[in-house]
Amino acid sequence: MELDYFEQLEDFYLPECDPRDATKARAAILETLENFELEVSAAEMTDADLRAQPGYVLFAWRHDRDLSLAFYAIPDSKLSPTLAAALSAAHNSTYTDFEMSTGHENAEAFARIDAAMGVPGYEQRIQGLSVADSDKECLSTYRVAYFEDSEQPKIKRGAFDKRFVAASAVRRSQ
Repeated sequence: MELDYFEQLEDFYLPECDPRDATKARAAILETLENFELEVSAAEMTDADLRAQPGYVLFAWRHDRDLSLAFYAIPDSKLSPTLAAALSAAHNSTYTDFEMSTGHENAEAFARIDAAMGVPGYEQRIQGLSVADSDKECLSTYRVAYFEDSEQPKIKRGAFDKRFVAASAVRRSQ
C-alpha cells in the first residue's frame, strides 16, 4: 500500500482515548487508521493482555514538507509533564511558523512539539521559552510506523499492540 498524502490524510485525526478502557481506546485507534486506509497489523489482544502492559501515548506527526505521517508510541512513564501537556493541547491541530510567532493560544505547545521532533528554530519563535534538554529531539527512539507519500510504509512489528492511554495527532504545515 502506497500513501497518497493529501488525498488520504486531508482530515486525519486520532480519537480521544479513555485511559480506563484500553480495549475501547485501541479499537478506536485501529478503526480510525482503517478509515484512512492506513494498513497496519494488530494482534488479537484481550482486555487482560492490554491491562498487563504499561501505558503508551500514541502520537501521530504529519509533516507537509516531507509528505509523511509518523507514529510514535511513547511510554507514559517517559513523557515529561510539559511535553504531555503540549501533545494534549495540540491534539488534532494544524500549525505553521505563523501560529507560533503570532501568539496563537497553543503557540508554546507547538514550539515544544517542534523541539521534541528536532525541528530547528523553535527557540526564536517563542520569546523566553525554556525546553528541558530531555524534551529536545526525544521522540525519535519511539517511532513505530512511518508512511511517506508514494512509498511503502515502514511499520515495526507490534507497533499497535499496546495499551494506549492517550492519543494525539498534529499536522506541521508549511
